[in-house]
Amino acid sequence: MALVAAVLIPESAARLSGQVQAPAPSVDAIRNATLITVSRGTINNGTIVMRDGKIAAIGTNVQIPAGATVVDGTGKFVTPGLIDAHSHIGNDTINEGATAVSSITDMGQVLNPTNIAIQRDLAGGLTTANILHGSAKPIGGGSVTIKLRWGVKKGDDLIFEGSMPGIKFALGENPKRQGGGIIVSPTDADIAAIPEGQRHLYVLQRRVAFTPIIRTPAGDTQAELRIMMVSDGDGYRAVMPLVRMGRGKMMGVDHNKGPRFVGASAALMTPDAATTPPLAAPSEIED
Repeated sequence: MALVAAVLIPESAARLSGQVQAPAPSVDAIRNATLITVSRGTINNGTIVMRDGKIAAIGTNVQIPAGATVVDGTGKFVTPGLIDAHSHIGNDTINEGATAVSSITDMGQVLNPTNIAIQRDLAGGLTTANILHGSAKPIGGGSVTIKLRWGVKKGDDLIFEGSMPGIKFALGENPKRQGGGIIVSPTDADIAAIPEGQRHLYVLQRRVAFTPIIRTPAGDTQAELRIMMVSDGDGYRAVMPLVRMGRGKMMGVDHNKGPRFVGASAALMTPDAATTPPLAAPSEIED
């Protein structure tokens, strides 16, 4: 115990006297790069110096401090971080579907700082994102702006301090989707055969006739048995197993634009569900 005290007392005394020094700031530099400043033009063969992740100096005659970590940017470009004005990354959930007006919800309360998308987007140059509520209802929840900081422990650590709050509105066709089933996708030929001016009517007729049933080729019992329905809340469980298997995803009607990929949150099938059975049985994607 005496030895421990002998070690701790000088440190404690130093703290009381204010003699303990703060850690030295980390200094990084990029040199010989093309710096695209956006607001102040382009700097060729420029140097940029950063202290603790913040830009300290930029130009053609910038001195790099001794001890800095230096990256040679020859042949490369440096730009400001990208901003995503409409994003859902880092969310544990994005929709409150119980009411048409869900403005009481706040996306800042469901941020997940361990979401791998944050690290991947940072690697791609994204530094700021506006995180929005989903489009399940006309008036969604409050949005939150985040700075992509990989390695923080709490969702609050992602929030961009001082940023303006917002709210998600989803009007028009988006929140009018029908749940509980799937409209069988038309083929490209189906869409092409309809005069452009009549495509709205075609989509409307399909919606009116819609029933929560997945149609399969007549007499194809195997296709019927292999279809698996998954809800919006559980669809994420199927995504990674499908990716590992290299399997396809369903197609859906994109208003008047013809078929499009819409992901695996409704059913697992090939692009043309009317002629080809699903690619994955429920047992194949249990994870």
